[in-house]
Amino acid sequence: MLYFPTKRKAEAIPPGVRPGGPQQFARKDAVNVKKRAGLVFLATAIALTGIWTAPALVSAQETAVRPTTSQYKIGVVDMKGAFDQYERQKQEYDRLRSERDAKQQNIDSLAQRLESRRSTFMERRDRMTTEEREAAETEINSLVREYEAEFRKLQGDIDSMEQRIVERIFRDIHAAISEVALRDDYHMVLEATEGSRTGVLFSSPTLDITQKIVEHLNATRSTRTP
Repeated sequence: MLYFPTKRKAEAIPPGVRPGGPQQFARKDAVNVKKRAGLVFLATAIALTGIWTAPALVSAQETAVRPTTSQYKIGVVDMKGAFDQYERQKQEYDRLRSERDAKQQNIDSLAQRLESRRSTFMERRDRMTTEEREAAETEINSLVREYEAEFRKLQGDIDSMEQRIVERIFRDIHAAISEVALRDDYHMVLEATEGSRTGVLFSSPTLDITQKIVEHLNATRSTRTP
């Protein structure tokens, strides 16, 4: 803070006191002593006031900055538990199994043709000419390659569909967590899936809101189409 000097008013010299003489200087010294005493008293009062008010200010600041337990609301969610109990997940996997079974029929048909050709070849191999044996082996090898290609394609399709299902399900779960947290005034929601590396080493069962998330999911999203 900057302090600006103020204009000082000249002091009146009492009668009989010579300007600049010892009496005037003595009077000034007395006035200065009184001023110093007043300043010391004022400084002491300020200091004492500061001593008594400082704890109150610190206490008020601590109350404002340091949150109490009731100020924060934290929940934990078992993501695997939410995934397993989500009805839409069950519906999606039922559809996936139905589609897999339908496509599996073509694979099974190829497998039957392959097994039939192989059995016939083994029965007649000794009576076949070299040309017949080579033709039969070529046909069998062609069926084997077709079977393996169809199987790989089916497996790839199933894996891709399952990945999309998992991504959709977890998008739903994360959205439900956000909705429930905002609705119920949670400040933080942590993942507490058993056996996963989430950083949560322990959480009280009272913090577990998994069932609340599952109920919200099944009430708002289970009937949606993919």
